[in-house]
Amino acid sequence: MLAAWALSFAALGRRRVHFEHLIWMLLPIDMYGVQLAGFTLKPYMLFSAVLFLRMLMQRRLVVVFRSRWSLVSGASILLFMIVNMFNNESYSSPLSSAMLAVVWCCCIIYMNCCGEDSSSDISEVMLATGIGYGIVFILVYLLLMSGASFPGLVAQTREETGIFMQFSETHFINRVNIIRLRGFTIDPNSMIGTFLFSAIVANYRIVFGRGGFREWAAVLISSLCIWYSGSRMGIVCLYGMLIMSNITGYCMADVRSKNRLKILLLVLFASMMLFVFTDLIGSTVQGIRTSIENRPFLTGSYGRLSLWKNALKVLFEKGALWGIGMGNTQLHTPNGLACHNSWLELICAGGILVGGFMVLHLAGMLLSGLRHALRLPRVPSSAFAWTMVLGTLGIVISLLSVDNVTYSYLWFGASMITAITDGQWEEST
Repeated sequence: MLAAWALSFAALGRRRVHFEHLIWMLLPIDMYGVQLAGFTLKPYMLFSAVLFLRMLMQRRLVVVFRSRWSLVSGASILLFMIVNMFNNESYSSPLSSAMLAVVWCCCIIYMNCCGEDSSSDISEVMLATGIGYGIVFILVYLLLMSGASFPGLVAQTREETGIFMQFSETHFINRVNIIRLRGFTIDPNSMIGTFLFSAIVANYRIVFGRGGFREWAAVLISSLCIWYSGSRMGIVCLYGMLIMSNITGYCMADVRSKNRLKILLLVLFASMMLFVFTDLIGSTVQGIRTSIENRPFLTGSYGRLSLWKNALKVLFEKGALWGIGMGNTQLHTPNGLACHNSWLELICAGGILVGGFMVLHLAGMLLSGLRHALRLPRVPSSAFAWTMVLGTLGIVISLLSVDNVTYSYLWFGASMITAITDGQWEEST
């Protein structure tokens, strides 16, 4: 972690950013922290406490809700906590819902520290964070491939310490072991946020002709890290959002940048055609095919569709209106597994009334941000709004395959969208 922070600061170079925006360098650490009364206080939560103390010292005692969306989110999370207290079949239900409230409070504190010039600082920190953490993960991957072994390298279970995770043979077809990069998160599918935002920021700069070595390195490093994670949804989201950023960037670029982008696309197309007639593309396709065939199918006993079907069955059997509490789904499913879908987990935990409202509310925030971004002038200064919208959209899609309701990048990204949508940062509009 120290190496990742040091390299992230190094990637910033001589660029000065405001202190509060360094919180984005801490968001990738989503598994480790200080244990207190059953909670894991993650580094960004401790950093938010520092920001709050700074607000008190500066006599900024009134915490302002930066957006009506944020206020509604807080009210829905409060109802979610109350529902989970009554659905306390396991000790984790009220703790998990309380953790969601802590994440929301961190977002509110951070948003009250932001100013009109925050967009440029946030973009710089996002880019540097992807580079710094990515370099560490790639170096550790090379050590792993060379046969190195030391504590904290490979975890056998989600609760163990390890940058990589070895999945059990019983979860895969043909009984093969797969080692996947998960970074400082609990699951490989949860590490997409860091590299998704970094790649999008870098890609917009490349499209606008302002991309240098840092930007090209950020895209390459982000692609490698998500590839090493083995997350099929992560790979789809990364390249899907990069394509969307190219399309929107093309619309915002000037004539010179558009011509440069056309040449770049022609070069990429020519390279792909060259690979078709070589063994490189064949071996790559064969490797991808082998990886996919050795993973659970959607309709298999461990496939996502089967898990979602089991979770819905449990929900309607136990109580669809008010749910069954967070962390309780796996207590009733036939294979003892959870939803593996954050949105379905919200509905199962809080029921159709509260959990369903939270899902619709988050979808409404995202759609509001998308509508606002579409109305912005087609100029490069609008890229930050599109970065937040596309990055958050990619995370929303990726959470379809993993349980991580408290994922920091989701809530921080949504908070940024609400601030932009309400016109609080004129620089982005």
